Amino acid sequence: MLAGTLTDFSLPDIIQLISSGRRNGRLVIRSDGREGSIYFIEGEIVHAILEDVKGEEAVYRLFDFFEGDFEFENDISTDKRTVSTRNDRLIFSGIRRIDEWRELRKEIPSLEAVPRFAPLVGGRSSEVSLRPAEWKNLALIDGKRTVRQIAKESGYGDLETCRIMHKLISLGLIKIEKP
Repeated sequence: MLAGTLTDFSLPDIIQLISSGRRNGRLVIRSDGREGSIYFIEGEIVHAILEDVKGEEAVYRLFDFFEGDFEFENDISTDKRTVSTRNDRLIFSGIRRIDEWRELRKEIPSLEAVPRFAPLVGGRSSEVSLRPAEWKNLALIDGKRTVRQIAKESGYGDLETCRIMHKLISLGLIKIEKP
């Protein structure tokens, strides 16, 4: 069994280690009361689940876990096949997500931050064009819900919700209050 913390080993490192050893088993990742699993057959990811999300999207959302712990259990298998992308492509996309998170964290330092409507400055009257996802997130802002709660209620996930919040901040519609 392999176990450790995500502050010591990143998910890309863990996946590469399991892949290079061509291991069979389940990687369990825990962070902030959430738990996800990635299943491997001969070192290749074949199935992943995080809450109600399965497949490649679950793997990508697990890349968003920066703190917590992991445990790899040998010889635990699954019949489910929800991932068809090769590990190297998943890792590449996951690393891009990590880099994007670093940029987003400059404006949204925590998922526990509370977005609030920004005051209108100078009688702004220009039109704002938003996509349905942005409207949905904007409608969930009430000065009480955290970014994490909005992500869960909207169904867009943490990263996409932070992307949306970033746009709403840049448009001057909202501000983020640090927790």
